[in-house]
Amino acid sequence: MEFQKQLIVLTSALSVILLFMHELDACHKGEWRMFKFMRNLNEKNQYLIFLYAHIPLSIFLVYYLWTVISFNSIILWVIVNIFLILHFAIHVVARKWESNVFHSFNSIVFISGAAITGLLNLCLVASY
Repeated sequence: MEFQKQLIVLTSALSVILLFMHELDACHKGEWRMFKFMRNLNEKNQYLIFLYAHIPLSIFLVYYLWTVISFNSIILWVIVNIFLILHFAIHVVARKWESNVFHSFNSIVFISGAAITGLLNLCLVASY
């Protein structure tokens, strides 16, 4: 049981790291250009909105890891891991969009890696 707990913490941390890497990649590639609702804004404002929107996301992900380490919110774990899988599905659909900027090997590794570790984590939590 102790090994499974450590594995849950490890896969959760890896999921968050991969998601952060994806967000760094997104910032580098200008993911904000993919969002139609921001196209009327100038590039600088699009970037700033995208950048500052990541503050609450980062705080949330640190909180998520804290709940994993302290083993006190399985519902949150399930929600985050389902999100990681849905996030992958959204990016699969978005590959057909002309504005998609995630074609590189690294982008695919970060996005799919977060989904795979999310799925693994769901399996581990379900059997815990």
